[in-house]
Amino acid sequence: HAEDSAWGRGAQKYVALVHSLVQATDSEDILDYGCGKGTLKELLGFPIHEYDPGILAKSARPEPADIVGCASVLEHVEPDCVDDVLADLRRCTRKVGLFVIPHNAASDCDLHLSQHPKEWWDAKLSKLFQIHSSQFVQSITSSTPGEIMLGSRTFYLVVPNA
Repeated sequence: HAEDSAWGRGAQKYVALVHSLVQATDSEDILDYGCGKGTLKELLGFPIHEYDPGILAKSARPEPADIVGCASVLEHVEPDCVDDVLADLRRCTRKVGLFVIPHNAASDCDLHLSQHPKEWWDAKLSKLFQIHSSQFVQSITSSTPGEIMLGSRTFYLVVPNA
């Protein structure tokens, strides 16, 4: 991952949504769960907490935060670990979570290990969170110059179940 310049740099797609959550919650207490190279922290311009098990310096167990962002991460989790990762997201989320989950296969490798339709994720998330809103989006994506593909993802805005 460290040698791939594109890996862990997708936060620019979500920074406006995170800014909206900061305003709505009146909190800058943010955890970027699966932060990659830390682009969200750079773009927000204020300190946030970062967690990424694939980066040794960011792999310590994260502390809970008011806002938890987890974008384009859950599809990479091994199938037998999904429930544990979702439970950890629940543990970490104090007020609201913004989870973005792609549903399509990765174009350049087989790293989308937990590729499931929106309904599957709805059922999993609703065991631990109240889904305030979800938006299924189809778009043209490109991870490699000159290559395009149809992609789909769901944006979830969730609050922890009591």
